[in-house]
Amino acid sequence: MILTYHYISPELLEFYEKSFPRCRGVFVSHTQAVGLDRPHGRVIHNAVRGEDIPYGSGSEDRLIVVGRMVPRKGIAEAIRIARHVDKPLLVIAPVMYNLAESPVYFRDVVAPLIDGKEVRYIPSLSNDLVLQEVGRSRAFLFPLQWEEPFGLA
Repeated sequence: MILTYHYISPELLEFYEKSFPRCRGVFVSHTQAVGLDRPHGRVIHNAVRGEDIPYGSGSEDRLIVVGRMVPRKGIAEAIRIARHVDKPLLVIAPVMYNLAESPVYFRDVVAPLIDGKEVRYIPSLSNDLVLQEVGRSRAFLFPLQWEEPFGLA
């Protein structure tokens, strides 16, 4: 069995290694492996084919941010950027209830900034619909607050 480590904490990695010794874990990048203190870990990069991405016209004069609802993805920063340049923002970011910080970050930091007009929020969409929304947007914001090991966004 192979398990791809997308977002994983050091504690969860150790749990998998101890509890499932026959399971072979793979990292999505060398940066992720090194960051989890497994510099010689197996790496299989996320596969994204450029020709599969439906680039759009940017016909809507808005910005968009897509990512998990955690501080290191910079959702609150994206809202501040959009307000600074006076552009509406669409936020697509699921609250990750398996991560203790996520619902707290949403409730205390992000939710108070969402007004439903200048800042619209959609918790989640299918990948196809997310790509359509990105294609309709003027610009994609990606204000990360960490060194992204291999983001699909």
